[in-house]
Amino acid sequence: MLTGCSATTDEGIEWEYAHAPAWPPARYSTVRAYLYRVRSDFYDPNSWDPNIIKNGRLVKSVANPEGVLLSPAQVQRLITAISQTPDHRNGQLIFTTNNCAFDPHNAFVFYDADGKMAATVEVCTLCGDVDVFPERKDSYKYDFTAIEPLITELGLPVFHDDKDVTSYRASHALH
Repeated sequence: MLTGCSATTDEGIEWEYAHAPAWPPARYSTVRAYLYRVRSDFYDPNSWDPNIIKNGRLVKSVANPEGVLLSPAQVQRLITAISQTPDHRNGQLIFTTNNCAFDPHNAFVFYDADGKMAATVEVCTLCGDVDVFPERKDSYKYDFTAIEPLITELGLPVFHDDKDVTSYRASHALH
């Protein structure tokens, strides 16, 4: 759906979605990266809810409500990283599992030209999993060797264990 369509960034630069896959399913003009679920004053770790958007708004636990604007090249890298062809063996889809509960702290929000949320990508670097909204019909695997450097490039932290989260909270007075 997005192949061949264009969008305008916050800076008014028009760019083309040259070979974008069918996700995100809606047209979008900007993508912003967020850090969330680190502010313990707004985050209850006993209440599991990984969503960055509630009732069309960012949740209160977002540490950088302005977000970090992605360039068109960064958006394409993100879409490519979350749209890898899954592995198959003997015609069967191969799933990998881990023992981590999905606990995302990084998210990407796709906004339409009116500033309304069109799609989200919530990333858990603790377990290497991703959740997208709206959900996709087909299964994909995620390339964390591309996702983690993108998060870092955007100036946001990447957490690999709960101690990383605790240390970040303490060093940024988010407790």
